[in-house]
Amino acid sequence: VSNVTNMSSMFYNALIFNQPLNSWVFTTDPSKSINMTSMFRSTPVFNQNISNWNVERVNTMNSMFYSAQAFNQDLSNWDVSNVYNMTSMFRNTTVFDQPLNAWGIKTGNVTTMREMFWQTGAFNQDLSGWDVSSVTDMWAMFHLAGSFNQDLGAWNISSLTNADHFMTGKKLSRVNYDNILRGWETLDAGETQIPVNIVIKFGSSKYSNNSLVIASRSNLVDNKNWTITDGGTVSVLTNNGELSGSYTINVNKNGVLGISSGVSSNGEIID
Repeated sequence: VSNVTNMSSMFYNALIFNQPLNSWVFTTDPSKSINMTSMFRSTPVFNQNISNWNVERVNTMNSMFYSAQAFNQDLSNWDVSNVYNMTSMFRNTTVFDQPLNAWGIKTGNVTTMREMFWQTGAFNQDLSGWDVSSVTDMWAMFHLAGSFNQDLGAWNISSLTNADHFMTGKKLSRVNYDNILRGWETLDAGETQIPVNIVIKFGSSKYSNNSLVIASRSNLVDNKNWTITDGGTVSVLTNNGELSGSYTINVNKNGVLGISSGVSSNGEIID
């Protein structure tokens, strides 16, 4: 297939296709670009090794594995350095859970990751090393991604303009959400700006009742005009032993009270 540049919808809705393709050779001609939009979309049984593919000339992977329900193969060696569109790339992939952090700086040309991991049932891999400095659109990127719970605080979001529904319908751990708020509010080396006027949803994720975290979130809201929807702060024990915020109390058969989610060493209720 070394002369093929348009593979858009090549196996779209191929209901029983599941054949080996790892020997395929693609063009490396720098004057050419390959389109893999919807290439394996709605292929319910396809699950073949394609890790050896040289995809350096591919520029769009929009919906490439959208609803590829059986696909769960290693793509970590792929050179995605020329890809600019990863919209819905893994959307509705039920079992896909492979490491992708090795893509690292190779994602530096991507401008849209819109819906990329929408409703990925199993995916929960480290993405902290990705270069997202060119990404403008993260709309619904992790919407209903039930298993995903990672720290994205190191991401360079300088170009971000659209992040509504980023994580609707899900919940990050307190630590990971804290790190995102702290990291995204801080202008680190290599970052050009903290974007303004961002509307973003983090589902029911809760942040610490900690002055540094609260200050970071407040700076984004008050000074950068962000609209953040989340689960609020975690509940804490006050100095007089009273509970503030929402919580659930259980009583066991011996009449002993307990907080179902537990209390950490600093008095914080862990939800």
